[in-house]
Amino acid sequence: MRRKTLLVGLLATTAALGAGAATADVTDVLAVPSLTGALTVTGAGVGTTAAPATLSSQTVGTTSGAFPGSQLTVTDDTGTTAGWDVTATYSPLTTTQQNALVKPAGVVSTGDIGAANVRVTASTTGPLAASNATTGVANPVLASSASLASPVRVSRSNGDGRGTTVFDTSYTVALPAKTAMAATLYTGKIVYTVAPAAP
Repeated sequence: MRRKTLLVGLLATTAALGAGAATADVTDVLAVPSLTGALTVTGAGVGTTAAPATLSSQTVGTTSGAFPGSQLTVTDDTGTTAGWDVTATYSPLTTTQQNALVKPAGVVSTGDIGAANVRVTASTTGPLAASNATTGVANPVLASSASLASPVRVSRSNGDGRGTTVFDTSYTVALPAKTAMAATLYTGKIVYTVAPAAP
């Protein structure tokens, strides 16, 4: 991960001693160019592990309670005040990813949850808010129960986004009575990306 780097050039000059001079002047000149760093988003939590989080068994026709996603960290070392947007995009698992899952007992098939059946919420806890106030964006704008039927801007800096900002994600999942089948493991994935804030 690239970070803003400070290069320090040091120039020391000593005035020549004149006749009868008792002291000399020393001047240090510092030159500190600021190099542009990166804008990144990283995650830690159940959603980023090799074995994804699995909901407890859910009855067809119901909606789950909130269950945790990843804790996301946005690091803005760009040296600009343009700000950033974090976007969540839903997609089905690939066949390889589906085949790698360990299916619970009684499951005979797998299926895609479907983007329209998943809602995402971003939030900050007390400790995260306190940390953000000193290291990043004190009050990022966060999404609440937004459908992933289309990409969702889950967080934005709403202006200057420099520093490190942390927030949590969570989901609710619906298994529609008209389409969900029994004895099926429904899966999907949410990918988070960060980009400079849209104008």
